[in-house]
Amino acid sequence: MLDFIRKKWGVPIRDIWFTNTHEAVDFSFINIAYNFYKPIVDERGIILKKWQSQTLVSDISKTPEEILANFKSRLRNKIRRATREGITVKVFESREILKNNIISEFDAAYMEMYYDKGQKGKSIAHRLYGIAKVGKLVISIAYLPDGTIAAYHSYVIGEKIARLLHTVSVFREEPEKKMMIGWANRLLHFKDMCSLRERGVSFYDWGGVSRDKKMENITRFKEEFNGQEHKTFYSVIIRG
Repeated sequence: MLDFIRKKWGVPIRDIWFTNTHEAVDFSFINIAYNFYKPIVDERGIILKKWQSQTLVSDISKTPEEILANFKSRLRNKIRRATREGITVKVFESREILKNNIISEFDAAYMEMYYDKGQKGKSIAHRLYGIAKVGKLVISIAYLPDGTIAAYHSYVIGEKIARLLHTVSVFREEPEKKMMIGWANRLLHFKDMCSLRERGVSFYDWGGVSRDKKMENITRFKEEFNGQEHKTFYSVIIRG
């Protein structure tokens, strides 16, 4: 279980990740908590809101060659094409992220992505800083051959599992660059899996999937990697 305190608008909030089913948690020292993954119990905690969702989980305990072989054939071709085109990847751990101010850069790109879609994005920086400060954040970046950034990914890391938190694609108007960004995103997921595996992670959680029509393209993209469906549970809890 990953358990830490972060602040939002000056209010301390407790984030509890990767709990086991019905694991007991002490709520005596915080007023509000967000629980991610499995139901938890405590007589001093009142569940304000709860919901269930679906996700996909990939087994990344195997060799990189075996991980790649599990993907759909068209996906494997795009990953290999990305490598041939000279797309590169860097993966940063919490200490590097904080030292190099990568969260601010990531957050700005995240907000810009929503702005380009005509939507209002919400800052994710406060949550990422909270995870980084306890050493459990990974951010990865894919670069096009000319050195420009194509995509970002962020993850929260548990004992044997990593969950995808956010992805950002840096939009380009040129058709050829749009295609390369698609390849870059796929390569980045694969390289993330390999890097997380080296850090002792066995399972790669895709951060949720939805059958909503608005999300069908994203879900279809994630399904190319042939993960297995799993249920996840979330709740917002206040101290009783």
